[in-house]
Amino acid sequence: MQIEAIRHKALPSLVETGRSKGLPAEMPIRFEKAFGVKADALLRMPSAYALASVRAHAEDIKVERFGKAA
Repeated sequence: MQIEAIRHKALPSLVETGRSKGLPAEMPIRFEKAFGVKADALLRMPSAYALASVRAHAEDIKVERFGKAA
């Protein structure tokens, strides 16, 4: 039960603060072995969080659409 508490508190906080970007390459494998969370999922979390944060304010981003390619 203690590992579940750590997994639910520690992993999201690493993603939210962006600290996971600075982790050594082997750390996702260590987390996978220790907590049962797939390394692939851990590596996608920071990008998914960053994209979700930007999408929340997408209406504030002004860009003109390009015309059709010739």
